Amino acid sequence: MKSLRELANSHPYYMSVTNYLADGSMNYGQTHYDNVADFLDEWGESDNDYNSVFRWDIHMNRDDEDEFTGTFSMQIAVILQRKGHLMIQFIDDLDEESLPAIMAWLQERYDYVKRTWKPLL
Repeated sequence: MKSLRELANSHPYYMSVTNYLADGSMNYGQTHYDNVADFLDEWGESDNDYNSVFRWDIHMNRDDEDEFTGTFSMQIAVILQRKGHLMIQFIDDLDEESLPAIMAWLQERYDYVKRTWKPLL
């Protein structure tokens, strides 16, 4: 398995963490979790049909001088397909020990996306 440093990614385009077209009362869905265990307690058994993960980012955390702090965090983008709501989930402390658990969870979501796109593949 790749290390956190190897998985820290830079997509060709940034991902907004807000719902641009929603007013303040509808712009919900940003949740911060202290760690992977807390995240999986809530999202571990989430239904892919209702909660489709379409993007994830691992970040090397940086201080005010843009120096790497030695810690990592994660951002997971979920669309609630029936409601059309964008939800961004943040894992504030991502470590090497918890990496297998979150990668297994993401693999299940990747497999779902592949089934969705199967006619094209």
